Amino acid sequence: MVLLYLSLSLALVVSTLAASMLQREGYNSLNTRAPAPYNVYQQIFGQAWSAYGVSNIAGTQEQLQEIMNKTLPGLLLKYGPGWTPAFGPVVYKQNATDNTTTADNVWFASYNAALVYENGTPYPTFVVSVAGTQQTPLDWVNDAEVSRGVNTTEWAARGFTWKPTPSVAPAGSTSPWISYGVANATSRVGDTFSPYTQTPLHEWLWAQGEAARRTRRETKVHLHRPQ
Repeated sequence: MVLLYLSLSLALVVSTLAASMLQREGYNSLNTRAPAPYNVYQQIFGQAWSAYGVSNIAGTQEQLQEIMNKTLPGLLLKYGPGWTPAFGPVVYKQNATDNTTTADNVWFASYNAALVYENGTPYPTFVVSVAGTQQTPLDWVNDAEVSRGVNTTEWAARGFTWKPTPSVAPAGSTSPWISYGVANATSRVGDTFSPYTQTPLHEWLWAQGEAARRTRRETKVHLHRPQ
């Protein structure tokens, strides 16, 4: 049985508390010394925080990809033992050859075969981590593009990995709508191929769910986008 936690709202609260504690103890995404033991929530936040590994580094997409490849394993282990990269990392730049700006987005999935939860029970755990808004014009434009929206009912009927079609919500619409920027970024993260597995994230996640179902193994999956 796969328990899928889309914890974006709760993540804001957890992120704030965990970030305060990590910063108070002197740790950030560039530290390399081993931290004190963290609880399950802090470990999950730490995995997501690692998505900012190249947030302050300018380079081409290929250069930043190479840096993330080398540094991610060590970043994950700073927050607890047993964490390894499972999907990606994927570094995305709209202008892949521009070496004067940072990445437009970064995402990956990490895995811990026996993460101990509050009740003392270890579970196989995946954490899908997506970097928040980056300091690039592309991300600010995408995140702020609220003049156009996407009808999520129509979009879901085709599949969230399809490129969304923007429009203006008609007056009195009862369907849920989200901004085009959010929809476009969601589609990109879900449908961009990993440079290693040559598989998009949504197919990879489906495969993990099928594997857990076949083995009847309870596996936890967290989606985290720290702000």
